[in-house]
Amino acid sequence: MKDIIIKTIDCVYRTQDVLKDLLSLLEAENPSESRKLDITKTKIDTYDMEIDLEEDRLIFRYLLPFDADKYFGTDSQGNDQKWINFYTYWSPENGVTAAYEIDSDDNNEMFDWNLTREEKKFFLQKMEECCKQATGKNLNNFWNRINE
Repeated sequence: MKDIIIKTIDCVYRTQDVLKDLLSLLEAENPSESRKLDITKTKIDTYDMEIDLEEDRLIFRYLLPFDADKYFGTDSQGNDQKWINFYTYWSPENGVTAAYEIDSDDNNEMFDWNLTREEKKFFLQKMEECCKQATGKNLNNFWNRINE
């Protein structure tokens, strides 16, 4: 009987993990309720590209010429000691992912950010343009070159 209980508990935990993964996928396909701004309709420029060999990815930083709180659902407006940095990451294995960082004079906090399908396409194009301008190569070709 004890074995059945243990197997049942294990099954419940695995099911819970699968449900969490499914929820993450759904959130990535559908913008969260906090998005009050469609970033794909905004003029946004990549201002920096960095190679992160430790994490096996390229990092892209952006200037956010809009109210970032409307996009991230944060509360930094009007606080000169708090600001938001936004990053997208590209790797051959994971494609396009994103995170934002809330910085202040006291500390900083990094948060993963699920992109919608449209946002992934939008930022992939931005990353391709930035990489091409900086290196003369597209993301895949540049990545292959630095990993030779």
